[in-house]
Amino acid sequence: MRRSLPVQPESVTPGRVLTGTQYGAGRTAVIFATTSDAHQDSWAGVAQAAAQAGYLALTFDFRFWQSDGERDFNQMNAADADLLGAVAYARRQGAEQVVVIGASLGGLAAAKIAAQADLAGLVVLGAPLGDPALTIAVTPEELAAATMPKLFIASADDATVPAAKTQAMYNTAADPKDLVIYPSALHATDLLAGPLAADLQAKLLDFLQTNTPAL
Repeated sequence: MRRSLPVQPESVTPGRVLTGTQYGAGRTAVIFATTSDAHQDSWAGVAQAAAQAGYLALTFDFRFWQSDGERDFNQMNAADADLLGAVAYARRQGAEQVVVIGASLGGLAAAKIAAQADLAGLVVLGAPLGDPALTIAVTPEELAAATMPKLFIASADDATVPAAKTQAMYNTAADPKDLVIYPSALHATDLLAGPLAADLQAKLLDFLQTNTPAL
């Protein structure tokens, strides 16, 4: 099942909704958070695979995408509030455990809210602890409190977010955690369109099924 849906972010802005897509259903939800330059469809293939494996899979577009297709960079700092809204939506659909898989800005936001949202699992692709152009950032305290299983993934030659920045998040994070560095220059969800796509999708599904089996 795929259907479009409104996701209400955890925001003081009244009436704001995000556009999301739900694939499948179940009591274990997987939320996919995008990079700052991609829409939710960048996750469509993996979301469909997760739904076929018995998960409620949810993709959505962050609020910084405007109706004219341009980005409002100031709104990128609300990525964590938007993601909390997506988590709340999944729980209203009956999800008893929620995993977030986030790429770049989506990964930063996911790591930031992981403990606060009581996530059951966290996957971060090509994300830094922070960016000089943004105020949103992940603190050591937030990572220390995130005690759920975690997987960090980076590309060795990523020029957008160097692998060392993702490894710095991994190094700061509490256990349990794993790190995968691909021999690639592709950034975050770009890996899903490259020669390592099948391997990455398999790793993501293995992480889900090992740590948070579909209920």
